Amino acid sequence: MLAGGALPRNIFWQVAGAVTIGASAHLNGVVLNSGAFTSGASSLITGRLLSQMEITIANSAVVEPVPWRRDQPAICMTTTPST
Repeated sequence: MLAGGALPRNIFWQVAGAVTIGASAHLNGVVLNSGAFTSGASSLITGRLLSQMEITIANSAVVEPVPWRRDQPAICMTTTPST
């Protein structure tokens, strides 16, 4: 559940590298990453996946968020891979 009225279409995850979502995980938002994207089994992604490399979805669901409206602001989060 998202707090503060946030909607999956207004959340952006910008990742410099690969993204892996664990099994049975739930991800909300639009993922922009420069590496590969991999989802674990039975995960639920409400949003979009935009990757510069391959996207692997294993027995998971990707649900398109409700369309964006101009009067709603976007939230942007930037992460860096841990070493």
